[in-house]
Amino acid sequence: MKNLSRQAHNFKDLHGLTFGRLSVITQAESDKHGFTKWLCECQCGRQKVIHASSLTKGLTTSCGCLRKSRRAPNFRDLTGQEFGRLMVLELATIGWNPNRTRVTKWKCVCECGVATVVTSGGLLSGKTRSCGWLQKEIIGDIARKHGFRGTAEYIAWKQMMSRCYNPRNLAFKNYGGRGILVDEQWHDFIKFIAYIGNKPDPRYSLERPDNSRGYGPGNAIWADSKTQGRNKRNNHLITINNITKPMSVWTEVRGLKSHTIYARLKLGWSEEDAVLTPIGAKRGSRS
Repeated sequence: MKNLSRQAHNFKDLHGLTFGRLSVITQAESDKHGFTKWLCECQCGRQKVIHASSLTKGLTTSCGCLRKSRRAPNFRDLTGQEFGRLMVLELATIGWNPNRTRVTKWKCVCECGVATVVTSGGLLSGKTRSCGWLQKEIIGDIARKHGFRGTAEYIAWKQMMSRCYNPRNLAFKNYGGRGILVDEQWHDFIKFIAYIGNKPDPRYSLERPDNSRGYGPGNAIWADSKTQGRNKRNNHLITINNITKPMSVWTEVRGLKSHTIYARLKLGWSEEDAVLTPIGAKRGSRS
């Protein structure tokens, strides 16, 4: 039986996750070097086996149909651009009219929070500048009823969408660029706010408890700066007696400064000695 890399030390389960136009179906057979590969299905319907690192680093976001379409004559990539109230998230489909002219459609999100699909022609000509609710005055009804447009919650939602889908956003490389996306139902602001609720305090911001997953139900909360600091990807994790906690938590438990623990570790102390040795005591002493 050929080896799969599920037991590999750095294995990360990508089953069910979405990376650009690709949805991960199941783990595939590892390559000859033991690197993990996954069977994915593209939005165009084609299935392809892709290395895990290519997915998580944002190197592969489609089966190749996106790249081919971008090589087509006169193709113009609108990803991340804004047209009126619409921000373009990604390429939706490329099809053909009965007269054999190409029709390119883009998945967009409106300022009101509604996701919609719009043609390149509609965006570039200025004929489509919103999801369509403006004309029906539904947007106004929602804004008056819910009172969220322009609020801290609405701004946080819009910033979340931008850093996950807009390549021009300075934070994109740490979010959308490494496969961190937003659950599709949360492309609708009303569904987002209905789940997560109002900020408990103006100082709180949006946080993902599991940094390896995107934003969505079960992985998004309002958190204060201390909680966010503990959850940063670069926060040093220390294990003592089979208990693993961020360094920031150990400093509170032991009454030490973080720079003290850092210095001890740099001097070659074990994690246990660095955390459990009181200030002024000899290495290995316990209080």
